[in-house]
Amino acid sequence: AVVSTQSTGERKTRFLQRIIPVSNTCYASVEDIKKTALEMIKDTFYNKTPKTFGIIFKSRNNSSVSRDEVIKIVATVATDGDTYSEFNKVNLDNPEYAIIINIVKTITFMGVVKDFKLLCRYNVDELTKNYAASIKPQNEAAD
Repeated sequence: AVVSTQSTGERKTRFLQRIIPVSNTCYASVEDIKKTALEMIKDTFYNKTPKTFGIIFKSRNNSSVSRDEVIKIVATVATDGDTYSEFNKVNLDNPEYAIIINIVKTITFMGVVKDFKLLCRYNVDELTKNYAASIKPQNEAAD
């Protein structure tokens, strides 16, 4: 849905503003987050091809897990030798992959997506605005 919205500029949803990709869930504890991150990241990063990644963290109604602690643990998992990921580098400006971590109360939602920033953080409004802005200069040049 997001890629087709970016390529056509046509909004196919009426009430949806942003999509939050989730592939794994776990209890909001450091041990469970580390275990889930290892399982989730192995699927994407288990090869010797270098990749860049960024970690996007959001927490709501939770004070038991600190942001810095979670980011440090997930970055360690994403770059350790067990997953053949020692080649991977952190790039916060334009990462190839985004590791998204959302904590709501006692549940952690995690996902790994490609081209998250390029797709305007999966914000449908921004995707349609960017498409309209890119079409406008082409129409003016044709006139």
